[in-house]
Amino acid sequence: MEKKKKMKERINGDITTSLSAIREGRSQGKSLDSPEVCESIRKLAKQIASIMRTELKFSEKFELGDQMCAKVLKEGTLVDDMMDFCLQHKDKLPVIAPGVDVIWRFFMNGTMFSPDLSRKISGKVGFLSYGKDVLESLYDLYVNKKTIRNQVHTLDSISTTTHNMCTFCDVTISDVRAAGFLAVYLKYLKHEAVKDEFVKGVPILTAASDIMNENDASITGNRRDVEYMIRGIEEAIQSPSGQSHGWFAFELGKIIGNLAIFDSNKKQLVKYGVLPPLVKLAKQPEEIEQITATKALAHLAFDDDNKKTFVSDTQTDVVTTLFDLARSSRYPDVRESAKGVLWTLSEQLHSSTKHADLVQELFGKKTKGHVMISYSREQRPLMLRIKQ
Repeated sequence: MEKKKKMKERINGDITTSLSAIREGRSQGKSLDSPEVCESIRKLAKQIASIMRTELKFSEKFELGDQMCAKVLKEGTLVDDMMDFCLQHKDKLPVIAPGVDVIWRFFMNGTMFSPDLSRKISGKVGFLSYGKDVLESLYDLYVNKKTIRNQVHTLDSISTTTHNMCTFCDVTISDVRAAGFLAVYLKYLKHEAVKDEFVKGVPILTAASDIMNENDASITGNRRDVEYMIRGIEEAIQSPSGQSHGWFAFELGKIIGNLAIFDSNKKQLVKYGVLPPLVKLAKQPEEIEQITATKALAHLAFDDDNKKTFVSDTQTDVVTTLFDLARSSRYPDVRESAKGVLWTLSEQLHSSTKHADLVQELFGKKTKGHVMISYSREQRPLMLRIKQ
């Protein structure tokens, strides 16, 4: 307990120091692109990111990160000035000023924790469209391998920022989509240079999957992309920080779930081997891990062949895991999500000698009625308001 307290105090102190240095530099008339202020923003971004590498629980990480980002948001007009500074450099694309690079790094790290920061970015007129323009301006350089270091950093930072916004503040999904990112991400994904560098391609695939819906043309990663995600989930679960190469297990599970929305992907993903890591993810203790896994399994379950696999696969034991969550998860949303998957499988479960009694026990009693409504991602904010 004392160790956690000291760690939080150290992070808070480091961020306070960086904000003080930024404030002092700006009070002396130095621009965000000056070496002193630029370096302080870089440190700030790094300090925010360091929270995710701690051994705190996910809930504790997000709480601390949100608190630290709130300090930045309260720093006068700093965040607005950061966005204005980037917009002022739009005409210089594809040249990326050092200040622009570090500002996007801060946005990338801050949007992991702060829905308020995501909403502020989303609400700034023209800013998301500017981010899309940056990616478009870098396309030819990137696919021809002529980008310089800070251009690659900015490309990664922008795609990860939109991913974080859609993952941790999903009311911004429609704004990210409306800014035109999807067409740009798909353009990158179609090029052989991106397909060949799957470590670079997975973040772009991720960002695209966040904003696609059922009406879009289907995309899926190739076997190598999916196997990278599978390994990442398993490694992140074993890691004290909960990460593998910067990815959280639940993030990678969410990407698989996004890809599983498309009917043409469902069988292929199961064939590639996504069930074992999703079951491992579902057995983790935190709500975000359990709910992400059950939602991904729910998408995969809407396929007749997959239903048979779910029920007959004794090695992975998907069904037993879902029953355990439906009956004993301490999170109400997880219990309901697991029951929803089991309901989808109910016909196959009733025909199973192993599971028939369990499904009868779970669904045989009269319960409150539920209405399942299918909707696209763009309609999610409206559906959340209706639910509330």
